[in-house]
Amino acid sequence: MLAGKDITVEKIDELLKELASSCLTFNEGRNGYSTHRLCKRCAAMANAGGGLMLLGVTAKMPHKVVGSQAYRDPARLEKLVASRLRPTIRVEIVPVEHPQGRVMCVIVPSANAEPVRYKHVWYTRIGAQTVCMPLHEIAHLLGSGKRIAWLDDVCMRNLTAEAALDLLDVEAFCRITEGKPCTEPDLALEALKRSEMLVPDQDGSGFSITRASALLLARCMERFPAEIAWKRVRMVKYEGKTRKSAVLFDQRLDRGYASGLDAMMEMAAGRGSGSRNGARSGGAGSWYRKALRELLINAIVHQDFDSSEEVVLEVFADRVEIANPGESLTSPDYMISHYRSRNPQLMYAMMDLGLASDLGRGLCIVVDALEENCAAPLEIESKGGFTRARLFFGRRAYGDMSKSHKKGALYQHCLLKRANHQVATQASARARFNLGAKRQDELPRLLNELVAEGKLKYSYEYRNSRRYKLYYPHRA
Repeated sequence: MLAGKDITVEKIDELLKELASSCLTFNEGRNGYSTHRLCKRCAAMANAGGGLMLLGVTAKMPHKVVGSQAYRDPARLEKLVASRLRPTIRVEIVPVEHPQGRVMCVIVPSANAEPVRYKHVWYTRIGAQTVCMPLHEIAHLLGSGKRIAWLDDVCMRNLTAEAALDLLDVEAFCRITEGKPCTEPDLALEALKRSEMLVPDQDGSGFSITRASALLLARCMERFPAEIAWKRVRMVKYEGKTRKSAVLFDQRLDRGYASGLDAMMEMAAGRGSGSRNGARSGGAGSWYRKALRELLINAIVHQDFDSSEEVVLEVFADRVEIANPGESLTSPDYMISHYRSRNPQLMYAMMDLGLASDLGRGLCIVVDALEENCAAPLEIESKGGFTRARLFFGRRAYGDMSKSHKKGALYQHCLLKRANHQVATQASARARFNLGAKRQDELPRLLNELVAEGKLKYSYEYRNSRRYKLYYPHRA
């Protein structure tokens, strides 16, 4: 297999003399090239053992370089292709300035553990043609110890268009993606197919719904198999500050994560703001609602689907706790500045719907909202098979915070500054707590304790200066 460094003008001239085959294709693409067609061909080539695509070259013999203006940002395109193929493969895209014009070289690796599919269809190459993989070949490959990612697998198949539209919340989908309801069933069906929320069956007999689509857009999750119904978000409201206090309500929400997100927020924010402490949070539309939304989405996309447990949101008199099954893949001390997703396909789907923040930004948004409103810091713990986040209601004056909360807020302040390509100082720490010149001795002492604990470090350049000393997370 060729590598990017091997693709030179001389190598392209050699390839021009060869015929198109299962591992070598030529396309003109003078003014552009369909991303859909590119992903489809990459999947087929990977399943055929890998290969090379040349854009900017005539398809018929004798091959000539005509130049291509397609894909001016190869790095972005590599990420796009990787996000659309399942399982993910890393293609390498190399632009070469040939004397006769620009040639885009797409290097496709061979599929490894399982065949690669695009839009839930397996393709392969037969000679110079891209074709659907025969069903018996798919069965053979998948039956040899290879399995599809859980979220990408189909949970209901052979559905008519009417049955599929009845199971998925089309109105919510159109409202989320287009800002208005869709009244035409045919248009709704096409919109779901374009977004891969609804997949035509391999044999063309009907439609299939994947687990990811069901979890996101179900009208009622109980109408799907038990593996989907078990994953409903559970919400519990307590009268007091502990789980021993009276339970005001305890229920599981039937709608999908995307279609039912607004309803979840209304219940969580509305029920929470009904208490005295919750009212101080400002209710709907406040910083509290923004932080709660990010934490809820974070718990949904990072849950462990191999567990039989569900995401649980608990509302107490003074706080909200959100727990998801599965311990964090990143240490809680570094979750704000280090991103690692357990379910990237679900994360990308939520991002495509405009519901999730850019990768790694969710917790930054939460901490930023807490700092702007002088609230208690976010508490995160990962143990016992769960990851749990605690969000406290209302503003919290510096004098009302415990020492552990003060240190937690300072540490998260340094992480947030680092994530935003800034540096924490004693002045920025005072601004975090809305302090003036008072308590000048306590903040440096708390910062030094964090340094001694190995969580922070400071710049040696200004280590003896109170004003200019710079603080970084220890791993920075």
